[in-house]
Amino acid sequence: MRALLLSLSLLACLPSCEVCECDDVVLVDVTDGVHGSAVSHVVVPSDRPTSLVVALRAGSDLSATIRALTFVSEPKGALELTPTALLSGTTTIMAGEPLRLQVARSPSHSAGVPAHATLTLEVDRARSPIVVTFDLAGPAPRLAVESSTGEPCVDVGEIYETPVTLHNVGEAPLTVDRIEAESSPGFTLRVGSQAIDLGSFQSSLDTPLVIAAGASVDATLVYSAAEVRPARVSLRVRSDDPDDLAEGRERGFAVNVACFPDASTLDFGVVPLGGEKTATVQLSPRQSFFLLDQLAFSVPPGDALAFTIDPTLLAQLPLVARASVAVAVTFRPLHSGVSHAELELRSGEVSTMTGLSGSGE
Repeated sequence: MRALLLSLSLLACLPSCEVCECDDVVLVDVTDGVHGSAVSHVVVPSDRPTSLVVALRAGSDLSATIRALTFVSEPKGALELTPTALLSGTTTIMAGEPLRLQVARSPSHSAGVPAHATLTLEVDRARSPIVVTFDLAGPAPRLAVESSTGEPCVDVGEIYETPVTLHNVGEAPLTVDRIEAESSPGFTLRVGSQAIDLGSFQSSLDTPLVIAAGASVDATLVYSAAEVRPARVSLRVRSDDPDDLAEGRERGFAVNVACFPDASTLDFGVVPLGGEKTATVQLSPRQSFFLLDQLAFSVPPGDALAFTIDPTLLAQLPLVARASVAVAVTFRPLHSGVSHAELELRSGEVSTMTGLSGSGE
């Protein structure tokens, strides 16, 4: 949340005001008449409106009347106030029922051309008018981070790399001065000639990156898989993008080392009664990195003997890791119709299920 808190009493935020959750919110508190004059300044982004909330402090049982509200823009019409109905007549506000306005650049006014506006509110609880001035923001940088998604599988000893691209989609040069990270051990970010160890929470760049408007910089996230474990890193890119001054742009990445196979199915099709058919569940060297120490069936009572595993394979458990493994399963239908079962492949606390199905006729 980025809140510009401009109030007569300089509140941190109106405690129960829901608009505090919005971006670019200007809060004007008119509870205390003793603070009868305040002049505040707001920079309006060229690509979105700024919300102005005139309110009484939460818990107050008072009311306030805005006797007059004027809005003057230079050049005329460059900045617009809505709703325009508030520019005529009087408005009364109560605690918990704030007055909401918006100031935005007119679509007919070019974003790069300066503009200024003055909002004046005459409130019965204030000894003098409340004045808020607005200036249209000039060209600004805008950071966009592009990266891959998903959770790839790598083996111990492998080096995993994925691109991370920093785009400046704004209208002014962008400066990236540091990278913050919450990271498992083993992650490094390569940016140009710099290699940033992401093991520390905050890493200032030796040389800040300056990205021209419309340009981009390619970086590479590198992970060295040293042990069997899930690994994760969260990057926060800090720049002078006006939207990022408070929080930065964040991206999360995850890598799984030595993945077990995903759940799958094995369909034997139609097999004549009295016949049989054998199929295999194939594990690649990567998928069988874990020591395969248990094979188990989950079978409905009526199909208890319909699916069997090669007994010579069972005698070899635990199976050697890092080897191609073919688990042979035989289906012998005991009745007409469909039979179902599940084959569980287990290594310690890690397991995966293979659904088995076949029909007898």
